[in-house]
Amino acid sequence: MQSYIVYLGEHSHGPEVTSADLDQVTLSHYQFLGSFLLNSNERPEDVIFYSYTRSINGFAAILDEEQAAEIAKHPKVLSVIPNLGRKLHTTHSWELMGLERVGNVPSQSLWKKANFGEDIIIGNLDTGVFPESKSFADEGMGPVPSKWKGICQNGIKESEIHCNRAYSLRFRKLVGGSSLSDKGLPRQKFYHLISAADAKAGNVSSEDALLCKAGTLNPKLVKGKILVCQRGGIARVQKGQQAALAGAVGMILVNDEASGNEVASDPHILPASHISYADGLELFSYLKSMKYHPHLFNCFNFCHMKARTRDNTDLPMNTAAQVKATPFSYGGGHVRPNRAVDPGLVYDLLPNDYIKFLCGLGYSQTQIDLFAKGAPCPKSFDITDLNYPSITVPSLSGTVTVTRTLKNVGSPGTYHGRVKTPPGISVELQPKSLKFEKIGEEKSFKLVLKAKGSNVGKDYVFGHLLWSDGAHNVRSPIVVKSS
Repeated sequence: MQSYIVYLGEHSHGPEVTSADLDQVTLSHYQFLGSFLLNSNERPEDVIFYSYTRSINGFAAILDEEQAAEIAKHPKVLSVIPNLGRKLHTTHSWELMGLERVGNVPSQSLWKKANFGEDIIIGNLDTGVFPESKSFADEGMGPVPSKWKGICQNGIKESEIHCNRAYSLRFRKLVGGSSLSDKGLPRQKFYHLISAADAKAGNVSSEDALLCKAGTLNPKLVKGKILVCQRGGIARVQKGQQAALAGAVGMILVNDEASGNEVASDPHILPASHISYADGLELFSYLKSMKYHPHLFNCFNFCHMKARTRDNTDLPMNTAAQVKATPFSYGGGHVRPNRAVDPGLVYDLLPNDYIKFLCGLGYSQTQIDLFAKGAPCPKSFDITDLNYPSITVPSLSGTVTVTRTLKNVGSPGTYHGRVKTPPGISVELQPKSLKFEKIGEEKSFKLVLKAKGSNVGKDYVFGHLLWSDGAHNVRSPIVVKSS
């Protein structure tokens, strides 16, 4: 069994959709899948965990291979897409980034250059914190030395956070804390528990509210609480969606009698727990036993997803159409710290360069003055000349000359340029070598691009430019589309 997305194409409803239209789409998904579950004890409401009711028409469901194959044969189905598992790219980040190799630290490793972080201590509290905990008590600690330069920063929004003492380390070194978030350091929170039946909206019945159907919950009663919903009526994941829309911080999903002890692990959009029918009876018994429910539940979310980009043979993955990545597919990539601290050459950019680029895109002087008052637009500026490492000519007609400037940030040396030309394009590099004699020195070069003949395709084609002094490689992708 695994999850699949069943894609049915577009919706019959228009852009002005009503809640009744959305409910009808969801019902049609239940009816459609139900026709494939006639010989099964499964209910479509339990098998489907998400209905796509707006942009696309389809649903996500837990199916076995035979069911998925049978559904794919239906004339209304455009595709049945399996949900692929994602795994960590690595569990050894230091090796992946070249800081360590097989237990040894190479001489060029940034770790050695930075003395392994000597005299630097970083403490990061990445989850909730309870500042009144005794573990933060300062009994037995001496006064803070007058020469200490750190600060004790209160949370930006949690002004009640205690900050009566900086943390003391061995050898009398003290460290001030600073938040990396503009929301302040999150406290470890506890939340009230409420039954969905007790949080019903308006004239809605308690039975419908308990199932957490759309429009049945009162946000004023739900906000900031953990909501208890009962299974049935709609998909399990949809219950979590309605709980989140109403302001719940978490959900406990309780089985109905027909579901018994069967529990499932679903991709909920909020922290959630699924309990059996027997456990649910005990929970409801507790909720009914007291007018006010003083008991508090601590709520955490343990769901993490990581993308894997290489297959089991360590080759880059292709798309379903077996299409390899292009420069348009590149993300930021993972950092290579050893190379980042010694790039050799850089394409330097200043704020004024971006202003010229916006002028080249056609922004008026009045628009530019809104965020850069007094920065005049040049009489002419070609957007292809933005001093960016990537080189793109989106509409090549005739001959186009692109200019770039490189700055030396390393030792003196001579860099030789080499071009891998995009298919159907001629590229001339002027000059073919650059000699740098000192740090901070800048040199410019030009690329002259021209389409070869009239049979050049109308799609983007790709190549690259590489500058190298034998120790550093400075690479720029070249992307061209002929007009």
